[in-house]
Amino acid sequence: MAVFALYLNLPIIGPTKIELEDQQLLEFSKRQLAHYLQRIEENRRENKTYVIKIKADNNLLCNKFSEIVKEEKILSRGMKISNGVLCNDLPKKYERVKYRWSANEVMVITSSIEYSLPVKIYATIFNDKYSRNHKHFYQLVLFPLFSLYALLDDYYPVHGSAIRINNKTIIISGLDGVGKSTLTEALVSYGGNILSDNFTIFNGKDVVPLIMPLRMPVKDSTKQKEIYKNGSIKEIMPPISENKEQSVDYIYYLVIGKRLKLVKLEADKQTLLNSLCFGANEVRDANNSILAIQYAKLNEKVCRHQYRTLNVYSWEIPRSKIHEGAELLKSTLFR
Repeated sequence: MAVFALYLNLPIIGPTKIELEDQQLLEFSKRQLAHYLQRIEENRRENKTYVIKIKADNNLLCNKFSEIVKEEKILSRGMKISNGVLCNDLPKKYERVKYRWSANEVMVITSSIEYSLPVKIYATIFNDKYSRNHKHFYQLVLFPLFSLYALLDDYYPVHGSAIRINNKTIIISGLDGVGKSTLTEALVSYGGNILSDNFTIFNGKDVVPLIMPLRMPVKDSTKQKEIYKNGSIKEIMPPISENKEQSVDYIYYLVIGKRLKLVKLEADKQTLLNSLCFGANEVRDANNSILAIQYAKLNEKVCRHQYRTLNVYSWEIPRSKIHEGAELLKSTLFR
């Protein structure tokens, strides 16, 4: 059986290797992580158990993981820490994910067992390879990568775009279909640089500039580089502008309203962060996938990050005036 290894250099994590066997998933993953891909190797393996291995060579990651495995815990009915491994507390044939630690690497092992039924359902509903590969990439590759960011410095994915504009870093969040990607495109035309879209990795202070393709309807115009197209959607790839974490200056929560209005919020932070995290089903699923890491890090020795007061605004824009809304934000940011 052929096994493909993707060697990546990920923002703030560094050298990372992803081993997988599915050729279609390989091609999809290459395209999504193209900015960070260094090389691909092909090997042979006799083991017929389908697994995906993600190995991160990062000393800080290893040190943090070594701290959380010192005390063996049962985190839930289905997750435990035992013998230096964070894994499912289930019979072996139902195991879905394991986190293994050694002196110089952290490895995440995911299997397709948990996702075989959902993937079949998606194949039946959508009946196209793109949707199947999209779902597989999220659940078997991207979400485990998010868990490494959670382990590294309490990062979690929020639903929105991060943009660097006029020496400021902003997050534009909101529910599905309110125009976040369209607004992001408009801000790019004013000199903004996209740091992330849809999934933004955030820890209450900083964002990680993890750039993957933006998906949009084929009919929509864009100045960004188009890298893929099928009958209904296309993918465009923004260029890399930053490779280090960026401190967030403002968060704008976008809603569709009757008039243009920008209002600073004095909202409860936890309620706000929950709304940012669960603004879309895939973001909710991503956060659920890293819960074991978050619970394991509740020990004060590894949970050192201090959140700061956030500058949060409600940004109300009529659906027909997205570009006027971008002009309003531009005038605020360029004062």
